[in-house]
Amino acid sequence: MKVIKSKVCCQSGKVKIQAIQCRPETNFAFPGVIILHGIEGFKAHHEEFGERIAKEGYVTLIPQWFGGETEGKNPDEVELNDIFSIVESLRSSKYVDKSRIGLIGFSLGAALALIFASSNKDIKALILYYPPADREKITQFFKKIRISSDFIENILSPTLIIQGDNDRIVPIESACKLLQEFKRYNKLCEMRVYPDADHAFNWPDRGEYNADAAKKAWRDMIEFLNRCLKK
Repeated sequence: MKVIKSKVCCQSGKVKIQAIQCRPETNFAFPGVIILHGIEGFKAHHEEFGERIAKEGYVTLIPQWFGGETEGKNPDEVELNDIFSIVESLRSSKYVDKSRIGLIGFSLGAALALIFASSNKDIKALILYYPPADREKITQFFKKIRISSDFIENILSPTLIIQGDNDRIVPIESACKLLQEFKRYNKLCEMRVYPDADHAFNWPDRGEYNADAAKKAWRDMIEFLNRCLKK
């Protein structure tokens, strides 16, 4: 499936958040997926990841939610309204089915996705790659976002946690604790664990790259997206 890529701008107050949109080259409306990078900032591999998902029949939006070409925001300056603006930018596209929106986050971007999903009932699929789960630590990064102690209770979307069992930055124990929090509130949450996989194991240009785990995680992610957004 051929993919069309374009640069878009998400306006959030006085801040312009630059993003890349990838969509199939047809005039049909597809489910939309937002991809939130981690603390390393926007990289070429995030754009490539979005393009691959678009080839599966999705419209993806990859915002540079801090760093990159954004106008002066760091993680501790990010507000929930920034993410609402990004979601509305995606939903405003005529190529997007507004009722089928998914959210994928990597590391710190996964923490931000968690927080946002607890505040927005329109998210129909939530995928978290090696997500930090300690609320106190998350709060240290997002100082302008109020995070309640029971924010997991407010998440309505089915959730998939993708985690390596050899993660030296976000230990697997953290992911297991997050899974138990979802279960405590009777939420739909699944976790896939990949042997010998470290943090950021899915990026080919990282030293932690694990080809076998990356392939399996991709397959699990696409299956989950299709199940939540296409059926």
